[in-house]
Amino acid sequence: MSQKYLIRIAELERLLSEQGEALRQKDQKLSQVEETEAFLRSVLTHAEEKPEEDAREVEHLWAQIEKLRLEVERVETQLNTANICHCITSECYSLSLFREYISAVFRGIQRYLRRGNEQ
Repeated sequence: MSQKYLIRIAELERLLSEQGEALRQKDQKLSQVEETEAFLRSVLTHAEEKPEEDAREVEHLWAQIEKLRLEVERVETQLNTANICHCITSECYSLSLFREYISAVFRGIQRYLRRGNEQ
């Protein structure tokens, strides 16, 4: 009978060892599942945050575009003002030259008339 018990004990020890190994494998798989779950949660969280980040980035870019548009308008206004000032300055100079020319012509006419009266 002791031989029978020894065989039974050996068989139970083998079954216990197999079940222990099966439990270790299941535990390892469970750890992998938990790691995968944590990774997927992280990816999901990032994916949920991404549209918000993109929306903030788009808002920032629109603000930059608006600043640049205003800067372009300001520069165009300055250029138009500078162009107008240049035109006015050119016209004033032209009028000044024209005035000098008319004065010279008038003086010439006066001299001519004086000579005609003197003769």
